[in-house]
Amino acid sequence: MSINELITKCINCDSKLQNFTKEWLLHCDNCGLDKSLLYDDKYNGQNPIRWTESASDFLEILRDHNANRVLTELSQHLILEDKHVLDIGCAAGWFLAVAKEHHMKATGLEPEKNIAAKGIENGHDIKTVTFPDKSITDIKFDVITFNDVFEHIKEPADMLDHVYKQLKADGYLVINLPTTNGFIYKLSNFVGRFGYSPPMERLWQKGYFSPHLYYYSNKNLSHLVEKHGFKLIVNDSLDVIRINGLWSRINHNKAMNPVISGVIYISILITYPLLKYVLPPDIMFHIYKKID
Repeated sequence: MSINELITKCINCDSKLQNFTKEWLLHCDNCGLDKSLLYDDKYNGQNPIRWTESASDFLEILRDHNANRVLTELSQHLILEDKHVLDIGCAAGWFLAVAKEHHMKATGLEPEKNIAAKGIENGHDIKTVTFPDKSITDIKFDVITFNDVFEHIKEPADMLDHVYKQLKADGYLVINLPTTNGFIYKLSNFVGRFGYSPPMERLWQKGYFSPHLYYYSNKNLSHLVEKHGFKLIVNDSLDVIRINGLWSRINHNKAMNPVISGVIYISILITYPLLKYVLPPDIMFHIYKKID
């Protein structure tokens, strides 16, 4: 099989991916999986924007709220106290902090040292390595989590195999990430078809150091994960925005026109009740149980 055939082969159903609105964006007509080629500098640029400690601060409120939601749901299936959780791509350790509040033993992996530094200073157990790593090879975890991380992984099938090996028998895998089922994603796709690409590029984090490489639906994500020894037990959604911290989040990219930033901010304020309570959510979370 040629390199090009590997690139255009769907990781979920083996169908051939098709170009979709942009040269760097591919779509599977069979299962609905979307894939980007933004790991390539040809499409993502030579000098991508890096996330820094200050740039990540505006996400803390949203991540804290969603972490509590996830762990509250997980507690319906597992007694959390004294259980050991590994959070892959833990950033500054927000999920670790909430896990500790639920009396869990919490370890995080974050290869970006400047982001991990804040969490380490706050006393969190964070290793500045990628997963899998020899420093944790001999540890079996009760829970492994991907909080807004799984969509950045270039080889998700290999990652799932490593997760399976690192989990205890009857361990749990938690994944939350943006979804193609969401209203904002569908709207961005729609305007992208008419040549206006900024919303779609922002959702894929085009031009950033770690862009999104996949967008999943509830159906194709569960199909992919269950092929690697897991059973889906929870399928739910999380908030995509919080009003508190929204302005800082919109203005993270200083290159954005202030007028456009203002229009986006006001538009979100007006539509927030619809986004939260009526329209299809843009963030999904799944809980899987390891099976033999």
